[in-house]
Amino acid sequence: MISSGILTCNIASSASAIQASQPNPFGGGGTPFTAALLVSFEADPISFTYEGGIASTAGDPVAPTKTGTTAHSATVDVSAGATDAHVMVVNR
Repeated sequence: MISSGILTCNIASSASAIQASQPNPFGGGGTPFTAALLVSFEADPISFTYEGGIASTAGDPVAPTKTGTTAHSATVDVSAGATDAHVMVVNR
């Protein structure tokens, strides 16, 4: 069982440095990666539906706070009685 409280997720990525230093081999500029977290405390993994737009079973994305040049951190309240935690890094 996961105790009630908070779950802290730390993300370290060099994606922004890679995008800034290397041209896109397929052409076009694209948009930079903007990290967000999907978090679910349900037994089943996070899943998606695509009818009428994209929706996940995790609810709204959590925006992490920048904590360094390429590091981010987010804190999420743990649901009471949670036994599982699923976290997915996504692009906003």
